[in-house]
Amino acid sequence: MRYNINYSNSKYDMELRQHYGNWVKSYSVDNFNSDWNYILGLSYRKTIKSYKNSISNVKKLYQYLIQFDSEIDGFVSSESNNSFDNLHHHLVINSKVDYDVLKNEINKFWGKIGLIDLKEYDTKGNYCYYMCKHLNKGDYNNLEILSKLEY
Repeated sequence: MRYNINYSNSKYDMELRQHYGNWVKSYSVDNFNSDWNYILGLSYRKTIKSYKNSISNVKKLYQYLIQFDSEIDGFVSSESNNSFDNLHHHLVINSKVDYDVLKNEINKFWGKIGLIDLKEYDTKGNYCYYMCKHLNKGDYNNLEILSKLEY
């Protein structure tokens, strides 16, 4: 599959990504009255080139995790690696599940698919902007709310 890549860094595109980052950063406080709890990176062991297949995996992970926290939610940003031949995901998550329990459960599910990188959210960091850095640069660079995912 060949991706449509448009690396535009016009002033408009840069400002748009900044606005997305601001929206993601404030979303948890605005909707859950607390900041994000976790950041999560998800990669694949095998090459995944289909956005539909990759986001389907994320949706299944989300459906698995709501067993442990029915109010878990967040954002997922999808992007490709530097060679544009494999997708991966960045997430911010709001959850009441303890870090060790959440990491264990994500590993149980995603460990068969790929690798995870779960960290506690740093309110002073710029992760929300980082996960928006490639939005609108290609067909696969998307930002979605976990609870609204469709496949």
